[in-house]
Amino acid sequence: MEKILLKERLYRWRPLLFFVGGFVFDLLTLRRVDNWITISLQLFYLHLLGFLLVSDFFKGFLEKKLKDKYLFFQKYKNSAIHFLFGALLSAYTIFYFKSSFGIKTFIFMVLLALVFVANESPKVKKSGLRVKLGIYALCLCSFLSYTIPVFTGVAGDGNFYLAVSFTGAVIGLIAFLLFLTQQSVKDIFKWVIAPSFTVLFVFSLLYFLELIPPVPISLQQIGIYHSVSKNTKDQYELTYYVEEKKHSIFRKDVFFVEDEIVCFARIFAPTQFYDKVQFRWLLWSHEAKKWLLQDIIVMSIVGGRERGFRGYSLKANYKPGKWRVIVETSNQREIGHIDFSIVPKPKNFNDANRVVEKI
Repeated sequence: MEKILLKERLYRWRPLLFFVGGFVFDLLTLRRVDNWITISLQLFYLHLLGFLLVSDFFKGFLEKKLKDKYLFFQKYKNSAIHFLFGALLSAYTIFYFKSSFGIKTFIFMVLLALVFVANESPKVKKSGLRVKLGIYALCLCSFLSYTIPVFTGVAGDGNFYLAVSFTGAVIGLIAFLLFLTQQSVKDIFKWVIAPSFTVLFVFSLLYFLELIPPVPISLQQIGIYHSVSKNTKDQYELTYYVEEKKHSIFRKDVFFVEDEIVCFARIFAPTQFYDKVQFRWLLWSHEAKKWLLQDIIVMSIVGGRERGFRGYSLKANYKPGKWRVIVETSNQREIGHIDFSIVPKPKNFNDANRVVEKI
C-alpha cells in the first residue's frame, strides 16, 4: 500500500521533477553564449518543443505512424515538454544574469522567475496549449535575441527587431500548418496567435523600457584605479590607494593622488564581435538631486577572449563627490556600473597605502 502511495506521489510530481531536471542539466552542460554546441543544443530543444506542443493537432497522423508507440509518446510527452522548458529557461536566466545586474535587470529576472513558477501552477496546466505556446514564443525570442548578435558581430536594436520578426514568422508558420489540418481560424487565434503575440508585445515593451539585459555582452569586472600600465606578460598593472590595504571589492574611496583616475573593465563579447562600448561618467548633484553627466568616453572592443576584453577609460579634471561610471553598449544599453566617492587626500597618506593589482 505504501509503495502504491509513493508511486502516486512521484507521478503527481513528475512534471516538476522533469522541469527541475532540465534546469540542472543545463547548469551542468551550459557553455559560453557563442559556443556552437550550446547554440545547436538549444536550437534542437526549440524544434523538439515546438513539435511536442502542437502534436495533439496531428493526433491521427501520429497514431498512424507511431502505432503501438503512440501511447508511450503520449505518456511522456508532457514530461519532455517540462524538461525542455526547464533547460531553455535556465539558459536564458543564466545568460541574462551574466550580462548585466542592476535594478532594471533585477525586475526582468523576477519576471523570468515568475514564468518558472507559473509554468508549474495548476491554472497554467489546465489552460493547456495557450500559455505553453506563449512561453515557447518567449523562449524562441530570447534565444534569437542573443544568437543573432553572435552572427552579426555587433550590438544594436536591429538585432532585436529581427528576433521579434523571426519569432512572429515562426508562430505564423505554426498557425498556417494548423490551418491546413482544417483547424478553425477562431481556435488558431485563441490557442496560438493571441498568447504568442501577447508575449512578443510584452517582451518588446520590456526591451524598450531597457529592462532586458544586453546579451551576449557581459561585464566580468569593473574597478576604479589611479594608474594603469601593461607589463611584458600581457598583464595590466592597476594602481589604487586606500587608507588600509584592502581588496578592491571593499574599497569605496578614491583619493586625490594622480592627475587622472581610471575605470578599468573586462567585457565579454562573442568571437568575431567588433563593436563599441561607452563609459558614461556621472557626478551626483545634491542641489539637483540627480546624476549629472560629466563625460562620455567611447572604446572599441573585440570579442573572443575567454576572460573578456580588457579596456579602460581615463578621467581628468574631477572633483570630490559621489561618482558613478556606467558601461553601456553602442545603443546605450547598460552592461554594468560602479559607484565610488572621491574625497580629499588624508594628511597621513603615503606610499604605504599604494596597492598594485595585476589583471
